[in-house]
Amino acid sequence: MEKNYFNQDTIEWLAQRCGRFTASEIHKLFVGGRKKDELFGQGAMTYIRTKAAELLTMEVKEEVNFKQAEWGKANETDGVRALEEHLGFTGIHYGIVNPEFFNYGDFAGGSPDWESLDQLDGADIKCPYDSGEHVKNLMILSADELQTERWEYYCQGQMNMRIRGWQKFHFVSYDPRMIEPSLRLKVITIYPDGEWLEEFDFRLKEATRLLKSIVGSLQTQPVTA
Repeated sequence: MEKNYFNQDTIEWLAQRCGRFTASEIHKLFVGGRKKDELFGQGAMTYIRTKAAELLTMEVKEEVNFKQAEWGKANETDGVRALEEHLGFTGIHYGIVNPEFFNYGDFAGGSPDWESLDQLDGADIKCPYDSGEHVKNLMILSADELQTERWEYYCQGQMNMRIRGWQKFHFVSYDPRMIEPSLRLKVITIYPDGEWLEEFDFRLKEATRLLKSIVGSLQTQPVTA
């Protein structure tokens, strides 16, 4: 029988995300259209319409792979401990065990997995169900490579840094199945990217404008056409 991961804390977390562009999916707004003057491609427009649907229904439907969710829930805490041992200091673990959503304006926000007690560092902990994905992460050797190879995670880190005011972000991949202990943890640290943040501000502003326009027009639309 599939387990239900939507406990009360998760339900409240989902409700907080309703109608908001999130750090984990913000990369979708960076996909332009096929035409030169199209700021948003089809994937980005689908994402904007999904957020409009959330506002119109007040429901957020999360796509959950239960095997991956079970694996992540079982190993994320150990991943946090490994990160803290690597860094040499402790912090606050949100993530699966204590989900927290931080608003950014009226239509955006993020859910980091961890942040340091002085709120200068933050992190997201990935515990890939597929060890091949962890191997891919192990092969990334720099922040520049993370930007190229794991664009969605790079965007997630940049947005969470903006939301929380962190000075640095740690992308963490953890897989306890690796026989060699040194291969179980991968940490890649990135810093605020001014060029990315400028593009983010512009795209978020335009996406928010479109979102409000869609919702407003549908709310006043006649029943028949």
